[in-house]
Amino acid sequence: MLTLLAAALSLTVQTSEFTRDREVLSGYMVQACLVQQQGRNGATAEENLPFCTCLDAELAATATDELYRIFALGSQGAIGENAQIDAAAAQAESQQIFLEMTPEDQAGVQPILQSAVGTCFAEAPVTESAQ
Repeated sequence: MLTLLAAALSLTVQTSEFTRDREVLSGYMVQACLVQQQGRNGATAEENLPFCTCLDAELAATATDELYRIFALGSQGAIGENAQIDAAAAQAESQQIFLEMTPEDQAGVQPILQSAVGTCFAEAPVTESAQ
């Protein structure tokens, strides 16, 4: 019983650790996108910036506050040691938020992300790895 209570308190502390500020979350999104894109396509941060800022803007415009937070924290978790925040804790929190969503809302996550990527695809740099 005490272990369960301690785990619940730990989760409560963990889920309140990260910001809900859209500007800060936007910074997380763009930075993580730049790191991921450079790893995928080899283009510079400057070359990837139009795609990453477009993707962030599209997700910010179409996602609920909690979904946008999932994307931002999850993206920081995905880049590990390059994250601006504790990557493991950010990943865990994004997963916890996702698990608390209704099944219908969970099913809508992928289409929102795919739509944003599709909208911004033309902004991605053309590199040899993309050809």
